Parts: sequence; C-alpha cells; structure tokens
Amino acid sequence: MTITGAAGTLALGDNMTLSGTLNLPIADTTISGGTVTLNGGTLQVDEDINFISDLAQQANSSIVVANGKNLNYSGNEFNVGAQMLTLSGAGVFANTNNLTLNDPASSLKLNGISRVDNVSISAALTSGKLEIAQNATIENLSHTGSSRLDIDNAKGSDVE
Repeated sequence: MTITGAAGTLALGDNMTLSGTLNLPIADTTISGGTVTLNGGTLQVDEDINFISDLAQQANSSIVVANGKNLNYSGNEFNVGAQMLTLSGAGVFANTNNLTLNDPASSLKLNGISRVDNVSISAALTSGKLEIAQNATIENLSHTGSSRLDIDNAKGSDVE
C-alpha cells in the first residue's frame, strides 16, 4: 500500500496490521491514532514523516528509512517481543520513547539505519541479540540485563 496525495494526516480509528509493505513517500505526513502492528511486513519511509500511532510487532519485520530522511516516532514504547526487527535505509529512526528488546528472544538488527535515538534492553537476551550489520549510532542505550551484541566485521556503533 502506498499513501499518495498531499501532506496530511492518516488517522487510524483503531488498529492496522501490516503484512506487506506500507510505503510513505510524502513529506510531512502524520500517522496518528491506534496501533500499527508489524506482522512480517515492511514500513518504507521515503520522506520525513511523523508517526504518532503506536507500533507493535507480531512477526519478524522491517522499517526502512531513506537516506537523509527521518521517521519521527512519538508513539508509546515499541516492544520488539520474541521477533527480529530490522532497521535499514540510511535514514534516522527518531524515537521519543524506547525501542525495547523486552523478551529473551528479542532481536534488533541495525542494517544501514544511520541513527536510532532510544534503545532499551530490558530482558536478559538468551537467544535474541542486538546486531550491528552496518555502522550506526544509538543516541541513548539503556541496558538492565545480560545480552548478546553481534558487530559485523569492520562495522561499528557509536553510543552517545
């Protein structure tokens, strides 16, 4: 699905489940209300957008933010659950509240996203991990349990 037209607001009355690709190619679009549940789908952000709706995850999913663009996420804490979330595209995931690895199997793969603002690891990651596949910056990292960190060869992560 592709959102087309002029900049504006898509107000969700309740919930939307994303199993395919939701493409957001229009600058200054706002997604508000309800919850967008990632169910194996991809959220593709091609322009700066404001995402006020909550994000949830039911299956391994991806968020792709185009180079030089921002996904400004101000919904509630985004719990990854027992899945993998892949962030890519060379843009910025500017989240006000934590993106949280809250389950022992939670995995977050930073595969080209340039920056994520707030990441929390609240569970002891036994089979899950934080994976750095491409260089990335994590502005704020909160870590209260033990975890696995996988950094690919010749890649790095700045934690500020």
